[in-house]
Amino acid sequence: MQRMFVGLFLLSTLPGFAQTGITSYRLGDNTGEDWEPAVLADGSYVYAFWPHYLATPYRDSSGTTCMPFKGSARFTTSSYMYFQSSSNGGTTRSTVSIPRCPVQGNNVDAQLALGANHRIYAGYMDGNTQYTPIEVIYSDDHGTTWSQPVDVTNGHRGDKDIVLVDRNDNVMVAFENGGKQYVSISTNGGASFTARQVNVAPSGVALATGGTLDTQGNAYFAWSGTINNGTGPTTFYAQRSSDLFSTYSVYSLDKGQGGPQVTGAGRDYGGGSIQIAVQPKTPPTHDRVIVIDNAGAGSVGCAGTHLHEILGHAGSKLEHPVQLAVLAEWQPALARTWRRLAWLSIHRGNVFASEGDLDG
Repeated sequence: MQRMFVGLFLLSTLPGFAQTGITSYRLGDNTGEDWEPAVLADGSYVYAFWPHYLATPYRDSSGTTCMPFKGSARFTTSSYMYFQSSSNGGTTRSTVSIPRCPVQGNNVDAQLALGANHRIYAGYMDGNTQYTPIEVIYSDDHGTTWSQPVDVTNGHRGDKDIVLVDRNDNVMVAFENGGKQYVSISTNGGASFTARQVNVAPSGVALATGGTLDTQGNAYFAWSGTINNGTGPTTFYAQRSSDLFSTYSVYSLDKGQGGPQVTGAGRDYGGGSIQIAVQPKTPPTHDRVIVIDNAGAGSVGCAGTHLHEILGHAGSKLEHPVQLAVLAEWQPALARTWRRLAWLSIHRGNVFASEGDLDG
């Protein structure tokens, strides 16, 4: 499932902005078939992490040779996770590397998050079935070496991971399995996890599609709930917790039509998607929490503004309008305070890193 990145997506979707001076660089090993990238910035360091759907000549950061690509043996894979970094804001980039080899099979749904002392966390699905182990690894040397993968599902498997890490290196991972929603917690920097079920959607399937942290210590996950494998209406939820999801609140934000059904598209999820981000405020004012969902023509519900034109890579537009909702302050207008834009995009199986100024 293709996933847009919260803050960067919001920046690139504000109406009325013109994008100028954009420079793009091709990432990867120049063979293509690179999809669904995650991106993370930490000062002058920029990191990219994504699945590569071709054979690879690389060993992982531990020196291990990975399982074969689409081989005849039981343990084979159709994708490997690639990682690339820059220490100077993207001016130059490292060579491609594989942080860790697949453990069970296909690696998909890349996530990156920043922890304490510049630790990088990465999350991904790992296996050849609909529900797989969800691995989390970390690096303390800007991605040169990585920890052993840890399955956050405690052996129960899951789908569509979203990873958050707070300032104390508490790691939170949201995922779904069989119509049930879970948040898995690590309080020891990703060494071990405890998964617990959370109640977000009363029925159907709800997938985590976004997450963010505010400056007051709250964590948020955004969920898209639907029925009939995405053909039914999509209900968009935001979940908030201040205690690592021991307790939490769930907001039902909007409801829209089901996703389009395409013949031969496989089992991928067809419902709508919701993204969430925070605009920090100076205390005692609460942070502004911004939510965008592609509810479609049938959207109803919370106060907010419908955005009918969303600019993406190469000026492409989303097919349906989206609903904009604001939690905490419930203000429908976005303050246009950002002036610099950076994002990752996919074009014909290649990953590109882009940056530019915003005018307007």
